[in-house]
Amino acid sequence: MKMHTCLFILILAEGVNSITVTTQPELNVTLGSNTPIILNCTYPTDISVRTMIWKKLFDGVYKDLAEFGEGRAYFAIDGVYLSNRSNLINPINGSTSFVLVINDVMCEDDGQYQCLVKYIDGVIAKQARNETTVFLQVGAEQPTNFELYKNDTLKEKDAVFLSCSANVGNPGGFVAIWKLNKLSNQLVLLNRSSEVNEKTDNCTAIANFNITYRVSRDDNGAIFRCISQNRQTQEPAPHKDTEAIDVQYGPYNVTIESPSSDQDLRTGANVNLTCISDGNPTPTFKWKFNSSNVFIDKRHSLTPDNRTLILKNMIFNDSGIYSCFVSNVVDKEMREISSNVSLKVNEEQIGVVETLPATCDKIQCQTSEICSVVNGIADCKVNHWFFVTIVFIFLTLLFMVTTIVGVRRNRLNNSSINFNGALKSSDHSKSKTNDYDFDGYSDPKDVTKLCQNTEKSESENVTYADPVDNQYASVQKNSTEPSKPPNVYDGAWV
Repeated sequence: MKMHTCLFILILAEGVNSITVTTQPELNVTLGSNTPIILNCTYPTDISVRTMIWKKLFDGVYKDLAEFGEGRAYFAIDGVYLSNRSNLINPINGSTSFVLVINDVMCEDDGQYQCLVKYIDGVIAKQARNETTVFLQVGAEQPTNFELYKNDTLKEKDAVFLSCSANVGNPGGFVAIWKLNKLSNQLVLLNRSSEVNEKTDNCTAIANFNITYRVSRDDNGAIFRCISQNRQTQEPAPHKDTEAIDVQYGPYNVTIESPSSDQDLRTGANVNLTCISDGNPTPTFKWKFNSSNVFIDKRHSLTPDNRTLILKNMIFNDSGIYSCFVSNVVDKEMREISSNVSLKVNEEQIGVVETLPATCDKIQCQTSEICSVVNGIADCKVNHWFFVTIVFIFLTLLFMVTTIVGVRRNRLNNSSINFNGALKSSDHSKSKTNDYDFDGYSDPKDVTKLCQNTEKSESENVTYADPVDNQYASVQKNSTEPSKPPNVYDGAWV
């Protein structure tokens, strides 16, 4: 079943009170849909019609396509090209309409048409006309080319060049270049081409469009999109996207999230200072306290990205200025910016706050540390007495070793007999009234005898008591008399 689009033209003629029209001011037909163009012109019944003509605009001049009247209809010279694919319907049986039906619609059928009625008003020949526009709808196609030209390293305020080409179809096709922001995910129109009305045999209309755009830091991660469309295009329109762009920029707008600078803190409070900034490449963060690097310990720590400084169990000495330094490298150039905040820690609590007393029960200190509670805070401190005790023990052991070595050395120096039986020299004289050390001999007389025998001859065999054997009461002597065995009482020792 064929679908017919009807066009009814309003005819305004001199001497005629009213003329009705039952059509739209324009017709839209999709090329290739097998839908014909139906041009229907209706005139009033109370006029004397002589001739009816359908015209078309060619190069600014309307030319006759077909003529109707007096029971006949035919194609004019300028309308012969339609004769093989069009029908003419002349008014019959009291009808007041004449119709031009164009089948097998082609791109050349697009354009401006005019309905002309020639009639007699009394004895005066007059004319009435009206116009309509036929739009052949041809869908826009996806862009065939969309290029982004930029520097290798793209920085803010650098320019990019965008070039797009597409078949925009009909009617009134154009291309538009948009930007899709990474964060907002919203399309922003940058610019569009003018409408292309030049037509080919298949109603293709090629639009080319170029723009130059300067990027900002907000464009980092954005993509550009070229859209091809015309007045009849339904969303989403055919489009083509570029890759996301990388815009390098230094850190900016550094802020520190913290308690209000005029808010006093109490000792023992916990505070997190968070440094907020952005940059591309991703910046690094560094903290300072009163112009010195922050010392990391049990009460001061940083998050892995160094953005947040964590302060625990704050004391009065934590009062001061905390500064956050943010830096990165853009196109081999170091860029740095900073911000600071001032904190004040009061030793006394503000207001009445119920707190549990601090204890050392849950604190595990090292061997060289000792737990102590200061200002209500339990913490491990260095135990100086531990190191004093270690030093004392070391010195005591050193003294004992030195003493033992000295005693042994004195005993060796005081020995009177060497290993070959000779008497060691002595620099001092001994008195009979004093107690002497005879190096293990049983009787001083034997020592005297030993010395005398040694002076006479070292070759003579002298028998004397063993100085090492202290279990005998007297010195062993040689006896020629069997009745006197050795080691018996001898009056000579009295």
